[in-house]
Amino acid sequence: MKQLRIFVIAGALTLGTSTAALAAQIDMAKITCAQLMAMPAGATLSVGSWMSGYYNSKANNTVIDFDLMVANADVVSNFCAKNPNLTLMKAIKDLLPK
Repeated sequence: MKQLRIFVIAGALTLGTSTAALAAQIDMAKITCAQLMAMPAGATLSVGSWMSGYYNSKANNTVIDFDLMVANADVVSNFCAKNPNLTLMKAIKDLLPK
């Protein structure tokens, strides 16, 4: 469960720096890896923060390990680069320990 609490923050913190038009509302369950990677850095940070809160809430966790967050960002980024059509939530689910 320790990795669960940090995993998603990391997923979006270092992804994508290109500009893209953003909708006023986003269904977080439908964001694909490709869409996330095309977002500006500030938007990826927002998505990562939201995902972190979502998964940390599920794990009843209130702790952030910044070193683990950075390491997980690389894992999610690499996985999403190879699987751009997956939703971000599916990508994270596939990467979480079973």
